[in-house]
Amino acid sequence: MSHGDEAEKLPEGFHLTASSPNAVCGHRNPEQKMWAVQFHPEVHHTPQGTEILRNFTLNIAGAKPNWTAQRFIDETVASVRKTVGDGRALCALSGGVDSAVCGGFSRSRFARC
Repeated sequence: MSHGDEAEKLPEGFHLTASSPNAVCGHRNPEQKMWAVQFHPEVHHTPQGTEILRNFTLNIAGAKPNWTAQRFIDETVASVRKTVGDGRALCALSGGVDSAVCGGFSRSRFARC
């Protein structure tokens, strides 16, 4: 979020849900099932950031709380093994949670994610 950016007018049907002294930080349009934030709820200095993410994932998006880091690792490793087989793979990862960029080689194919 660029703290100098500012929305002067929300799109039709949207309602302000969060703001700072100089920016729109959140808005919603439940009729269109659209919610948006323009800040970092995942960082430690965001008051109630964890609750914001929990409310979105469980109550709005309808996700089930059955995710674990180990399950993600296991499924990712299995997927890479299935794709690469007995070949070789290279993966480069750079960036944070919201800006991760990676690439990898799988036999003669190049994959970007």
